[in-house]
Amino acid sequence: MNWRETYEKKKTTMEGLLSYIQDGDGIVVQNGDAATYEVLDALYEHRDDFKNVTVYTVVMSKPLKISLPECNGKVNQVSCFLSRGEREAIAQGSQVGVQLVHLNRLIASRLRDWKPNCALVHVSPPDENGYVSLGTNATGIPETKHTYERILAHVNRNVPYIQGPCSMLHVDELTALVELDATMPVEENRPPTEKDKIVAGHIMERVKDGACLQIGTGGIPTAVGIYLKDKKHLGIHTEMFAETMVDLIRCGAVDNSQKKLIPGKSVFVFSGLTEKHRWIFQNCPEIMETRSFEWVNNPYVIAQNDNALSINSCLAVDLTGQVCAESIGTRQYTGTGGQLDFVRGAQMSKGGQSYITMFSTYTDHEGKERSKIDLTLPLGSAVTTPRTDVQYIVTEYGVADLQDQTIENRAKRLIAIAHPDFRDELTFKAKKAGWMY
Repeated sequence: MNWRETYEKKKTTMEGLLSYIQDGDGIVVQNGDAATYEVLDALYEHRDDFKNVTVYTVVMSKPLKISLPECNGKVNQVSCFLSRGEREAIAQGSQVGVQLVHLNRLIASRLRDWKPNCALVHVSPPDENGYVSLGTNATGIPETKHTYERILAHVNRNVPYIQGPCSMLHVDELTALVELDATMPVEENRPPTEKDKIVAGHIMERVKDGACLQIGTGGIPTAVGIYLKDKKHLGIHTEMFAETMVDLIRCGAVDNSQKKLIPGKSVFVFSGLTEKHRWIFQNCPEIMETRSFEWVNNPYVIAQNDNALSINSCLAVDLTGQVCAESIGTRQYTGTGGQLDFVRGAQMSKGGQSYITMFSTYTDHEGKERSKIDLTLPLGSAVTTPRTDVQYIVTEYGVADLQDQTIENRAKRLIAIAHPDFRDELTFKAKKAGWMY
């Protein structure tokens, strides 16, 4: 039987696809814009047909109905990086599990501790050889396909066809499939503010030609991308392929020519699907390659590229340099993610640099301005990046180099980039704690 006959035999309806899911199953899905929200919504509609099914997610682009309280015990969710939808569901009383794990160990930890037995993939139509592409997010499913009892597929002509060793499955490897052409979600980046540009400007003074980039989403990274357009021979090795990276490729700043690892290609785990993203995937597919978190986020892999440049953000920093990027006090806000992976990998890289960015203040629920830099982190805050791993902290007031510094020097340098209205208070606290003399 050729692959076309196999494909036709495996076609089913949405209800037929869901019939392959059994009580107690653990289901791995893609994340971000690449996930099949249509099948996950159908799973919600049929929730009463299931018991103790668990869906494993990373970061989702839109709220999932299966996150809601009425699904608990029927279709459960375990996430290692909360998005807005999960936070709202938890506030309503849902029991969404939060897995604390570095992304470079995500696949291994799932196979060891959770043992998912089913994969739900969102794929392109097959090519002439019977291979479907997982589009903008492989999430390690092709590498672990032998561990799943069933691989269920949503085939959608709107999924970009991206080739690569971690992006492809053959029709023979699918258990069942449903064809449904659906519009995929698009998360647009907000334009950078003047304050974003000021923070980014402090970093740009230090970036070398030939740097290999990992930058995230949001105003500051977008501003970084604007400033980087004047650089030469940049490379990309990143978790998220941000929209600003498309601009850097199109203007010639990124050519990946100086990368030691997979030269000539931009390597990423997942991507959005804005018009700019679609342009690069349609017009330059040969320079794009997806790999799993397990590989991309491995600090020893990151370090193989010279001049690795890591730019991440955080929520709070204490005066010794401890960084919280995932919780607001005891309330989990996002997840551990890959920040520490890239902080360590960049500093292990020859000529590498690691930056953690934030604005110096925030406004609390009473409308009062408060410093994000304080003597200690707020009670219950998670330490995402330990102080001994931190290199540079950046605010709109400058850059604090904390690498291998004494506690006193750390406190002095962080106070120097705090908002001026809080510097005297922070100095008093540091001296009272015995950290400054």
